[in-house]
Amino acid sequence: MRNIEIVFATRNKHKVKEIEYLLNCEEDHGPNQFAVKLLSLDDVGYEYEIEETGKDFFSNAKIKALTLRDHTNMICLSDDSGLCVKYLDDAPGVYSKTYAGPDASDDENIDKLLAELEGVPRAERAAKFVCVLCMALPGDNHFYTMGECDGFILEARRGTNGFGYDPVFLFASMFKSFGELSAEAKNKYSHRAVAVQKLKKKLGYYIK
Repeated sequence: MRNIEIVFATRNKHKVKEIEYLLNCEEDHGPNQFAVKLLSLDDVGYEYEIEETGKDFFSNAKIKALTLRDHTNMICLSDDSGLCVKYLDDAPGVYSKTYAGPDASDDENIDKLLAELEGVPRAERAAKFVCVLCMALPGDNHFYTMGECDGFILEARRGTNGFGYDPVFLFASMFKSFGELSAEAKNKYSHRAVAVQKLKKKLGYYIK
């Protein structure tokens, strides 16, 4: 098995831990081809803020991955993910992290979302989590994978696990919020899990 280091375009320790775990999980059909060490921006001493100027998940993921790749000349991975609520015309979408303001906390973003949906019946609260991953390799190659997870927005928080909008996102297939799921269950069914599994299948074509 080959050991590889990948720089992940985030300072979020939750995301680093979650995606490194997913990259190294053995799939049902056999062991992985790579053992991945995922490095954060802080691990490689990248002190700058990458401005996310894209209008969709793909554009933002590409901006982050290529900017970091050009700075480090290493294999770089980025994700752009968010919550899309049908009743709100797919908001907050790419603005999920800053929905309640540029320095908003998870709780502040959730409070704004619940206020926007106050009085809206469950049948009209359909939502999905979306994750787009972009991997950029030294040179010019880069590629994408995407994962989605369908559910509904609850009227109030349920569970204390996870982060972001997890406590108010009801996962339709299990009738539990992401905040109520164990890390093992979330790592099997989440939007990031789907995107990472697709990425793992492509790695061998790009990394020799």
